[in-house]
Amino acid sequence: FSNTINTTRQMPNVKICGLPKLPREAAKRLELLRNTNQYNLEREMYEVYTDMLRRNEEIGMSDLDLQGPTSFHTRMDTIRPKVEQQYHTANKRLAIAKRIAGSSKEPEELVKSKELLRSELEAVEEAQHAAKAYTLMVRLFAKVIDRVSDAVAEREVQKSIRP
Repeated sequence: FSNTINTTRQMPNVKICGLPKLPREAAKRLELLRNTNQYNLEREMYEVYTDMLRRNEEIGMSDLDLQGPTSFHTRMDTIRPKVEQQYHTANKRLAIAKRIAGSSKEPEELVKSKELLRSELEAVEEAQHAAKAYTLMVRLFAKVIDRVSDAVAEREVQKSIRP
């Protein structure tokens, strides 16, 4: 990865052809999250990726877009621990909610327990969506790096042919 980035340092912004778009299901999820004004980790990842695609279309990508402090890679590195924490916390809270629901005996307690379980299940689903989105982002960025490597190699060949 770093070798690819180092060779791009000599180049200005370059439009990279063939970057993968978000899959249809992910694009639908992003649209749903936008329409419901939900901003969570899943949406943040989708937005970061679509911003990178938009930037590539408009002005191309530089080495900072690939490795700088605001790059997709750097932002995913900061999001990953949050996704992991959200996933573990949601599952832990669901386990606690199940124990509480199992010990409820009074009708009022049962109603509250069901509400608690429903709420914690929604949190687990949100965490699962975020984990799935992160896995997708890793796969998509691997393809982006392949495309960048190809563009760098092509640029080097062109330089050797026409110095």
